[in-house]
Amino acid sequence: MTAARRLLGSWSAIEPDGQNVRAVRDRSNRPLGVTFEQHGTQLRWGANDIINYHSGTFSVSKQGRFLANQGTVTTVGTTGKEPLYLQNPQAVEQATEARLVAATPADPPKLLLLTRGKIIAVYTPAAPEPAASAGHN
Repeated sequence: MTAARRLLGSWSAIEPDGQNVRAVRDRSNRPLGVTFEQHGTQLRWGANDIINYHSGTFSVSKQGRFLANQGTVTTVGTTGKEPLYLQNPQAVEQATEARLVAATPADPPKLLLLTRGKIIAVYTPAAPEPAASAGHN
């Protein structure tokens, strides 16, 4: 992939490190996932491990090489009973390539993160979060 802007948006994790995590939700009922955003000229990524939020910058070279740098980790208290899915943010940090693929043109794309040609995580476009109801804060 040579255009970083094609990654922009939110992606729900399907299989980081080969582990099926489709049903995993955090305390706010959000799925495990990753977000790629542009802030001015800076490209940023963020990924949850269900409890904590990891973020940093990313780039895609003209040759298609993906590079993510870790920036910060927002640490939240845990009871110790919740499992952490560190393989989700680690997949972003370790990836050297990002590919968008679809089985057919009508299918939504899947985001594949790869290291040395091996798929280390698979994502689908995240469903939009429901808008807040009028009159409720």
